[in-house]
Amino acid sequence: YRVCVTLHSSQFQTLFCLLKKKMAAALQTNTRLNPINLVPGRSLANPSRAPCRVRCAAASPGKKRFNIALLPGDGIGPEVISVAKNVLQQAGSLEGLVFNFQEMPVGGAALDLVGVPLPEESFTAAKQSDAILLGAIGGYKWDNNEKHLRPEMALFYLRRDLKVFANLRPATVLPQVYIISLSSIWSAYITWDYFA
Repeated sequence: YRVCVTLHSSQFQTLFCLLKKKMAAALQTNTRLNPINLVPGRSLANPSRAPCRVRCAAASPGKKRFNIALLPGDGIGPEVISVAKNVLQQAGSLEGLVFNFQEMPVGGAALDLVGVPLPEESFTAAKQSDAILLGAIGGYKWDNNEKHLRPEMALFYLRRDLKVFANLRPATVLPQVYIISLSSIWSAYITWDYFA
């Protein structure tokens, strides 16, 4: 399962930098990380051991509260976002951070509820938040909708209007795939020609 996290605040990146360093430290010491232990209501693997403190260069001293817009979306999205929320709450409690969550409809759920993939209230909540947790969007139920009424358009509107359209991910290209022209895929994605 994948959760798309859209960051639009350098302050919120602190938490992810912190988690990355903790994971790296655990790998170096051959400590096994069990994600289920991060869910509230479960005990940590070693409760007698105090959580280590990691300093992060991106940390902004002083800010301890963050507003997060939860956009669960469709399909498995609500389930994944629920678990991601629990993990953030637990990780934040270990570091003295408080997260205020606001759940808003988006995608097919919003289409069914109000008739548009990204309601104005959802966009406003996303714009005013420190970060956005976005779940899966779309499904066969809405495949025959007109282009502007497809659930996926919510993602494009968010990326465009919040200026977070660069979705970079590590990728390995196998020799067998070199026959595909990546430049045409890239230019269509970046210039929005494909969606116009």
